[in-house]
Amino acid sequence: ITIWPHCSHEQQAFQALTDAFMTEPILKHPDPLRPFVVEADALDIAVGAVLLQTRQDGGPLFPCAYYSRKLNPSECNYTIWEKELLAIKSAFETWRHHLEGARHQVEVRTDHKNLEFLRTARK
Repeated sequence: ITIWPHCSHEQQAFQALTDAFMTEPILKHPDPLRPFVVEADALDIAVGAVLLQTRQDGGPLFPCAYYSRKLNPSECNYTIWEKELLAIKSAFETWRHHLEGARHQVEVRTDHKNLEFLRTARK
């Protein structure tokens, strides 16, 4: 065990950080009656997403959960288009218990313009 001596201003900074993680803007419990929004993104080596919900008062979206993981070696060879889809797929798998059978349509947001064609692609 390593003992790390610290003084009062370091303890105050640690407590402020701890308090920040425990307050409302960090996470809220999902409400199954409210619409969900999934924001997903991909990088060269990782994918990530955040599960958001609307507020009852119409204010900004609040986060319910975060997800991220490192890509395996074969996934690193995917095109950015495929990585973005993988981020979305992984988010839906992770939050399936919230999203499957949701009362409202789930909105998916991504910053990759090439994925827009999926909405209009012929089936």
